[in-house]
Amino acid sequence: MRRTPGNLLLWCITLLTPAGAEWIAVCLFGRVRGARVVGEALRQNLLDPLCGGSCAAEAPQHRVDVYIAGPATSGSPLRGTADLLDAQGFPWLVKGVRFQDESHILSYLNTPENIDNWHKTLLIRGNWIGAASKLMSKRRIHRRRGSGLWQYFAQHQCLEMIEGQERFAATSYDRLVLSRTDLKWIFPHPPPHALDRTLAWIPDTMEDDWGGIYDRHYVLPRSLLRAGLGGWEMLVDGRAWRLMATGADVMLPGSNVSMNTETYLALRLEYAGAQIARYPATAYLACDSSEWKDGKTGMSQGGSRTVHG
Repeated sequence: MRRTPGNLLLWCITLLTPAGAEWIAVCLFGRVRGARVVGEALRQNLLDPLCGGSCAAEAPQHRVDVYIAGPATSGSPLRGTADLLDAQGFPWLVKGVRFQDESHILSYLNTPENIDNWHKTLLIRGNWIGAASKLMSKRRIHRRRGSGLWQYFAQHQCLEMIEGQERFAATSYDRLVLSRTDLKWIFPHPPPHALDRTLAWIPDTMEDDWGGIYDRHYVLPRSLLRAGLGGWEMLVDGRAWRLMATGADVMLPGSNVSMNTETYLALRLEYAGAQIARYPATAYLACDSSEWKDGKTGMSQGGSRTVHG
């Protein structure tokens, strides 16, 4: 066999990976400026359990690769990523980092080849395609609360990086773990051997499914990679609005049904034939400490008033 860089990498992975081990891709998406708040717990209670004990071990039981994607807002993503990699001590796990500006995402959706599908998508009610800008359409002023567009595009960036690594290595990951960067891990994540690798594992918080499936963290088999990370592609090519229009009465005038990111994930997983399993949640959503408010004055710790949408 001709020895290429990809074949050589595959040979090294095979040689160094214990029998029965898994190759796991972790997509961390979202703002990373709160890395100092969540970083240490993320390493200890998410990454180390996925590695099978400690990712710093000479030969961890499972191989874990981390991909980071999120919004580009001035220099904060770079500083946050530096905090995450340097202070928390897992830079060798990170295989790719990408950030993108929202204006570029909206410009792409409003190009001649995409704008028709985009405007049909805007007919679907709900905050599932929220964005900071009210200029979501070139044809009219349109604004949605939330950050759905950010999430789907960040997940798409993870998808591209993961599939690129697979092509280079000439092999596929065994599982995908998707997780928000602002989750505070208070207990260890279930180890891979405790989670049937044929099932889609979703944390059960008892209250955060919002009519769909909890979408801040999940563990999927490789066969569901595109269902888990393909929300952006489906939005761009029109499959998203067609799926929603047939799956719920969301386009009917006067309908009380609206979509959110959780219902969009549930539809994608159902469409892909996923079998869902649950385990008790071991993390919760943590705010950036710079946005914490004083209970008496309503002022942020930095002294300026914090406004939450």
